[in-house]
Amino acid sequence: MNQGTFFDDPKPVQAQALSRRSDPETSREAAEKLVASGKLHAHSIIALNLVVRFPKSTGGEIDELAHELYGLKGRQASKRLSGIDGMKSGEARKCRVGGNKAKVWWLEAVE
Repeated sequence: MNQGTFFDDPKPVQAQALSRRSDPETSREAAEKLVASGKLHAHSIIALNLVVRFPKSTGGEIDELAHELYGLKGRQASKRLSGIDGMKSGEARKCRVGGNKAKVWWLEAVE
């Protein structure tokens, strides 16, 4: 049996899952471009890496770290958190970046 590790690549995401039917055509095109360019995969790996290194961080804190360490802009890292196997979110606390209460993220063992 081949068990994966926390550092294996996240499962691939299809462009259709990134946009809704009610979104304009441009949203679907942007999603396809994100997948085809490899940026979606790269941003997911960065998000996974940051949660492993800094567990119980908020999305805002993850995004700030992604910007400082990898040059990502906006919410490019935190938007990928919910799509990563084993990623959990819960308890809310005051975010050091935004100042508001926000849920924290951590990685749970995947069986």
